[in-house]
This record gives sequence, structure tokens and C-alpha cells, in this order.
Amino acid sequence: MLIHATVTITGEASLLGACEARLRRLLSSQFLKDEVTEHHGAGGLCYDLKVEGGIPFPVFAQASQEFPDLAFLAEWVNAE
Repeated sequence: MLIHATVTITGEASLLGACEARLRRLLSSQFLKDEVTEHHGAGGLCYDLKVEGGIPFPVFAQASQEFPDLAFLAEWVNAE
């Protein structure tokens, strides 16, 4: 199953930088074959994922627990 998901993270700029670094470590260890594109701006972090087998919720759930003052929003569609 191919899933196209967008995860957007918003909040305080200093926390976003730390969260971005943490997610890079978490995502790099899990996704070597799947496509993850980052689109970050002043207002937040945005991850565009096209992955097989489902959304990587454990990675983003872990980051949301480590950064409870940031807001995480996930939207997805089954691309098949």
C-alpha cells in the first residue's frame, strides 16, 4: 500500500529547530528507500512522505512526546 502523507509541525521557532534535528535522526535510520521531502518555512516544519506500508507514526509520535509544546498535524491519502 502506497501512502502519501503530509506532517506539519508548528510552534515556537527555537523548539522547531531542535525538533527538526531530532526528526532527521529518527527518519534517517528508518527511511532509506522511501521518499521523504522536507518543506520548512518560518512558520513550521513540513514533511511530505510517500511510503509503502503506512505512515511512520511511531517516529512522529516519539517526536511529539519529546516536544509537547509543538503542534503536530498529519494528513494522508492512500495513493493506490
